[in-house]
Amino acid sequence: MRYLLIALTLTYLAAVLGPMVAIVLKVDPKTVRVAHSLELVRMALVLTLKTSLIVTVLTVVLCLPIAICLARLEFRGKTALDMLVDVPIALPPLVLGVGLLLLWGRRGMVGQYLDAMGIQISFTTLAVCVAQFVVASPYFVRIAQSGLQAVPRELEDVARSLGARPLRVWATVTLPMAREAILAATITCWARAVSEFGATLMFAGNFPGRSQTMPLAIYVTMQFNIEDAVLMSAIMLVFALAGFAAAQHLLRRYGRPRALAGAI
Repeated sequence: MRYLLIALTLTYLAAVLGPMVAIVLKVDPKTVRVAHSLELVRMALVLTLKTSLIVTVLTVVLCLPIAICLARLEFRGKTALDMLVDVPIALPPLVLGVGLLLLWGRRGMVGQYLDAMGIQISFTTLAVCVAQFVVASPYFVRIAQSGLQAVPRELEDVARSLGARPLRVWATVTLPMAREAILAATITCWARAVSEFGATLMFAGNFPGRSQTMPLAIYVTMQFNIEDAVLMSAIMLVFALAGFAAAQHLLRRYGRPRALAGAI
């Protein structure tokens, strides 16, 4: 049984890591020869990094309270609300992009009124952030919620019995104990924002320097120059690996909850 499990694990790793190995083996640094291609990569990479970091920070600020609400509070309609969080995860990103366009586009249900005031969201950098947020934030909520639910309620009860108010209990007991899950949720959110393609394409378009992220740049380049697209994919791979290496360092250093000295 032991060898069967090891064989299955190795087969799985070969299946999921094989495409990445193929990119590394196929890439030729000499393929990008013109300044235009280099500038395209630079703009797309900078835009991807900027929007994904903005979305990740906003997600933590806006969605951590939601995760706490779903994990710790009891109220009418909680089951339905909990189910609705998973809907964006189940939908194809292209469908979400169509919905965003119908809602926030220049002729959308809300966007038409914003457009009358001179405010345009669709096909802008802001639209990239909105698309990434809609697609990535549910992953943060779900992972953070699971981590918060795993915190023993007995520790919170002890803190309350000693006079700690609810906000102090959450800040000094619940959140520190769920630190690893919250960090993992943040990393997952960032990774999903970086890789977002479908909703961004539909809602933000594919304009270099304004809404063209690295996945979109790779998609466009692949249609006329596969060598350049392979090199851009390799750059994206290195970028993602560096991000995950930094994230793993943070998890090892700060992920494990420390003793709750001073929690009360």
